[in-house]
Amino acid sequence: MSNFFTLPGEYILQLLALNAPGIASLLGVVKPEESTTFTIVLSVLFWVLACVASWGSIRLVQNLYRITDALFRTVWFRITQTAGNMKTRAVCNFRQLIPQRQPGNQHDARPEVQFDDFDFTVLQATADRGPGFTTSAAELASVYGLRPAQFQNSLSKLHSSKMITAVIGSADGFDKYRLTDFGAAYLKMWDRRQAS
Repeated sequence: MSNFFTLPGEYILQLLALNAPGIASLLGVVKPEESTTFTIVLSVLFWVLACVASWGSIRLVQNLYRITDALFRTVWFRITQTAGNMKTRAVCNFRQLIPQRQPGNQHDARPEVQFDDFDFTVLQATADRGPGFTTSAAELASVYGLRPAQFQNSLSKLHSSKMITAVIGSADGFDKYRLTDFGAAYLKMWDRRQAS
């Protein structure tokens, strides 16, 4: 009955019979060839242990691979981070060698918005509506008898300068605007200047 499956059991029984005959006789193994049931039981136990050992070895190799991969990634990250820090430090040191511009040589490139009389009139008309009330190009055009497009251009300029702010809703397809705190402060400053 010798085959690949029972080979481990037969080998174990032969070793037992040669090296420990007392234990073999206690287990009832006189001739290993005749102990078929015991051979099968020992073979099953051997193959189960071999499967468990193989599974444990595979898990060990997987864990070692994960640990090694994580270690290499960490080392690579530290190397690239150190190289980046050294590059940044070199660039900063190089920039210190270059003479800096003097503050007097720099030009302030802040754009200035120029308001004309029409824009000021539109701002004043928006303020005259009262705090929290809105106006639109269509409403101003009906009061002053001009085209709404002229008022819309002025309202857009005032909106970009933060003098007025757009609110939700529209009138005749035109956005509605209300005076901002900045716009109100500008008008107060203008009134003080005119009074003095």
